[in-house]
Amino acid sequence: MKKKSDAVKSLKTRLVWFEPLESRELLSVAPWSAEDAAVVQTLQADDAPIDLSAATAELTENAWKADAADANWNNAANWTLGHAPKSDEVAVIASGKTVEIAKNTSVGAVQCAGTLNVKSGTLTVTSGASTVTGTLSVASGAGIAASGEGTTFVASKLTTLDGVKLSATGGASMTFAKLTSFTNGTMTLSGAASTISASKLTNINNSRFTLTGGAQLTVNAESYEGNYDENRTIFSVTGEGTKLSLPKLKTITATSYDAGINISAKDGGVIEMKVLESFTGCTSNYRANTLSATNAGTVSLPALTSFTNGTISLSDTTSRITAAKLTTLTNSRFTLSGGAQLTINAESYEGNYNENQTIFSVTGEGTKLSFPKLKTITATNSLAGINVSAKDGGEIEMKALESFTGCTSNYRANTISATNAGTVSLPALTSFT
Repeated sequence: MKKKSDAVKSLKTRLVWFEPLESRELLSVAPWSAEDAAVVQTLQADDAPIDLSAATAELTENAWKADAADANWNNAANWTLGHAPKSDEVAVIASGKTVEIAKNTSVGAVQCAGTLNVKSGTLTVTSGASTVTGTLSVASGAGIAASGEGTTFVASKLTTLDGVKLSATGGASMTFAKLTSFTNGTMTLSGAASTISASKLTNINNSRFTLTGGAQLTVNAESYEGNYDENRTIFSVTGEGTKLSLPKLKTITATSYDAGINISAKDGGVIEMKVLESFTGCTSNYRANTLSATNAGTVSLPALTSFTNGTISLSDTTSRITAAKLTTLTNSRFTLSGGAQLTINAESYEGNYNENQTIFSVTGEGTKLSFPKLKTITATNSLAGINVSAKDGGEIEMKALESFTGCTSNYRANTISATNAGTVSLPALTSFT
């Protein structure tokens, strides 16, 4: 057999195979990097068989025995090397074999043509290429993690990962080509070269996505529903170059009374939801439903028209929340500080809740909240206290506001206040009730 070990080794242990592959087959078996694809295309020149043994030289093979006594990964007797696979080894599971993981487990790589069940704990791969071409199941509360530059994890058949923790850090990548459902889970990416690819993922209800350090992720879900009993930051993006894109997401809705839905972009991170039309937070007084941008963070919402039971928060001059089409405001709050500026084009505001709320709060020199089209502010509930506050040089401008109608309860405040050089501009106000 003609060997091309130098070229193949540059594939950085992307895959482990037991039979040589024709070079023309290689491009179809994995999402090669640009560098690796170039190597494969070079190898295609004379179309000779390729021995991939050099590509796996960094990891020692530790195979599941044909006569394994049970399905326990941690049973040393089940492995050809006499111990459970280690960080410098690739665990090889042949077709027809079933292996179970029941606690946190770290290994160099996994090549599984059989069945791998992660019943609890997290399976972490730390080098080389991991590929599950057989069956992979991960129980709710368990996890899969990939860590380290060049580390890859590919599960080609998996469609559901509900309640699971997924993590790619330090330049690792994970690919789930058929994954459609990821509910009640957490997806974490850290590092500019870290990726999780799941282009068919559409169901992300109750899940959380956390990106840092320049990581980028695109999720194609069309809706998000929160049905839980706590505050959750569902989308969190931190760091310059870090970006979460949801190009098809149209609605975010709390379907539980206590499901606090929060979204945060900070330190230069960007969250982009180009087609989001509606954000509806929960109604509990004990939960937050906040869209926040801090320290040059950006949340882009160019199609948002309805914002209900939520808070928009900006805390400095470099942060941005864009929502030029936002016209329907119900029970929502806007909190600006540190020189932040925001313009909202809604024509009316309605308060239908059972507490005092400061719906517009602006603090600090240069901080400004503008409502150029707002004509009415109305409490539609007898207990909905509506308060507006500008202080420490902050400014609230409502050029077209004609009517302010507070609630009727003696136990609620309905106050427009300006303190310490704060300004509230109401040149068109004719009715204050």
